[in-house]
Amino acid sequence: MKNVIFIVEDEKEIRDIEKKFLQNEGYEVYDFATVKETKEKMEALLPDIFVLDIMLNGEDGLTFLSYIKSNYDIPVIIVSAKDKPIDRVNGLNIGCDEYIIKPFLPIELGMHIKKLLKTKIRVDDKNEYKISNLTLLIKERQIFIDKNQIRMSPNAFDFLMLLLKNEGSAVKEEELLREVWNIKSTDINTRMCDDLVKRIRKKLADNNAKVEIENIWGYGFRIKKKNEKN
Repeated sequence: MKNVIFIVEDEKEIRDIEKKFLQNEGYEVYDFATVKETKEKMEALLPDIFVLDIMLNGEDGLTFLSYIKSNYDIPVIIVSAKDKPIDRVNGLNIGCDEYIIKPFLPIELGMHIKKLLKTKIRVDDKNEYKISNLTLLIKERQIFIDKNQIRMSPNAFDFLMLLLKNEGSAVKEEELLREVWNIKSTDINTRMCDDLVKRIRKKLADNNAKVEIENIWGYGFRIKKKNEKN
């Protein structure tokens, strides 16, 4: 599973250099010239890390940084020509995780990204979760129904993992948004959970899974064996 990087940079030459280098490092990279374009993409996909310039056309990078840190739990690396100590302090105060001054070597950016991604890895002592004929292997990130491996998206895997870890109990939608999509604000109007559950339910049904995902109205979701009483 590739980590997703969003580059927000208005200088095309720099954007292209960053994108090519990170793609060669094995990341899934999306690049944008403005915050507006980035926010539009965020409605469908969220990154593992933002690489963000400060001086942008339209909404500036620091304002966008504040928005990210107020609503999501996603690392942000600022890459900027603003090299005064106060500029770095301002970025760090708002919440950026790293501050790189232009010009820089792409390998430096890559090192910062690797360091931040390592801090996001959560180790789970229990590797296997099972309910009825559905099994999740955590370290391998594999899903099985009976003995057949089922392909699902990374978000679907994380969603199912949270439900299985809390088998028998409902998981709040806010927790699912935070853990699966790194969204920490409940003020954002999103149907991400509902849309993902529809896709997971279809996948489970198509493969004869003997489990179902129950919608607890006004609260969240839980997973249970089919025909299991509440």
